[in-house]
Amino acid sequence: MKKRALITTILFLFLVYFSGTTFFAFYALPNTYVNGYNMSFVEKSKIVDRNADIRTLTINATDNRKLIIDAKEVDFNLKIPEDFKIEQNPFSWPLSFFDTKKYNINFDYTIDEDKLNKKIYQTQLNKNAKKSYNAYISYLDDEYTIIPEEVGNEIDTNKLKDTIKKSLLEQREDITLKNEYIKPTVYANDWNIIRAKNKLNKLKDIEISFDFNDTIHKLKGAQLRDMMDFDEKEGFVYKDSEIEHYVDDLKKETDTYDKPHTINTVENKTLTLNAVDYGWEIDKQKTVELIKDTLDDAENKTIEPVYSKQAKSRLKNDIQDEYIEIDQQNKTLYYINNYKITKSIPLKITQPLPKGIYNIDTKTKGYSKNYTLGFYRHTISSEQNSDIQANPNLLESIYYDVTDNIAVIVY
Repeated sequence: MKKRALITTILFLFLVYFSGTTFFAFYALPNTYVNGYNMSFVEKSKIVDRNADIRTLTINATDNRKLIIDAKEVDFNLKIPEDFKIEQNPFSWPLSFFDTKKYNINFDYTIDEDKLNKKIYQTQLNKNAKKSYNAYISYLDDEYTIIPEEVGNEIDTNKLKDTIKKSLLEQREDITLKNEYIKPTVYANDWNIIRAKNKLNKLKDIEISFDFNDTIHKLKGAQLRDMMDFDEKEGFVYKDSEIEHYVDDLKKETDTYDKPHTINTVENKTLTLNAVDYGWEIDKQKTVELIKDTLDDAENKTIEPVYSKQAKSRLKNDIQDEYIEIDQQNKTLYYINNYKITKSIPLKITQPLPKGIYNIDTKTKGYSKNYTLGFYRHTISSEQNSDIQANPNLLESIYYDVTDNIAVIVY
């Protein structure tokens, strides 16, 4: 009796196992998931078709805004991979109740971008949306203050389109927007803006004085504050354009290089000559950098600009008491020192010299009392090939007295 019952049980279990094996040869095993969907007991031949079923997508935004996308409206179509198969061993079906099997199908898709854009536009999701604004720095009541950001609910349409495509691809039916809103990129508690505000307040009362001997130009107040700003990416920045504009104005007021000079000659004639290669000229870019470096020191300072050209004196009359005159008509060189004619030297001028004011830029001592004073492609020398020739002994008498940066006035 017991033997018969045992045989009956074995036969029954075998029949169940055989039936299950036969069934799961055509159907998915228990705990089978495809792209996150439970496909247990689903006919294998229909798994891909069911997974590729395209649904209507409902998109929920704040303030009860809603967008419903029908995949057919935007010609959304999945491209199902032809080689995808569910490879499962039907003989192992009893064990599958205790084991999860996950499969992923990498669908491709096509969509009509124009129809999608039109659908989003017609819905006017952003019609009454509130824009977001970044925190910024404002100068109020003699102090720099951070004005906090404003967080709105305007939707970034590019992000929205990406979310729609992804959701349709994943066959989602309902989503709530979260990361698709246009948010501020600068917040009041960001370290960059706090550090910038602190530095602006530290520098707002700094005063930089430019010393030109007989005049002082001060950089301070609103003019100085306009040179500093907060950049959303870089934080505190100097506004080079404003500093350059200030230096340009400084150059217009103080540069004397290549500008007309009025002089009185030794014969008491008043002439206006252009300083072709003489005078002061501020180096714009280096002075811009000097201003920024000085501000970085965060203290009041008196400085000089950086010059690309220099003259004898920084006073308004930059020629002052020492200079050389070359009178072409009388073929004479006059060396003036302490406003007095120290030497008068006859000259041989091989060709007419352009009138103007020049700078002694070279002094050369050669052999056999061969002294040379050079200025602007011209030389005063005892050599025969010089365009301005002078007696070597007379030239020697002024050679050692002539100092750097003195003017040569040619008329």
